[in-house]
Amino acid sequence: MYKRDYEHRYYATVSANSTSYNDFDIASGESFMVYSIGGDAVHLQDVKVEIIRDPLGTPEILLCVHGDTVQTVPNTKISGSDKIRIKLTNDSDQSETIGGFINGEYYGA
Repeated sequence: MYKRDYEHRYYATVSANSTSYNDFDIASGESFMVYSIGGDAVHLQDVKVEIIRDPLGTPEILLCVHGDTVQTVPNTKISGSDKIRIKLTNDSDQSETIGGFINGEYYGA
């Protein structure tokens, strides 16, 4: 069994009134323990960052923020072929640079 620290970040310039996302896949036979998640966005009401678990199945929003924040997520284990999505939404009338991140540890056989 091995263990390693991992950080997944996704930043993009999102066009006006649009969404961009990036999926983080957990390999079969491995698990990922999430320690913290966060968003880096301008402080506008029309811009948001969402961290979503299982976006194609039964979505669970782990974090949804406007602006910059970091949130500790105790005991959030993601296993097997699960997926985490970092979704960046810009509902303003101009392009904005937005980002999100996930910190944790990988466990594998």
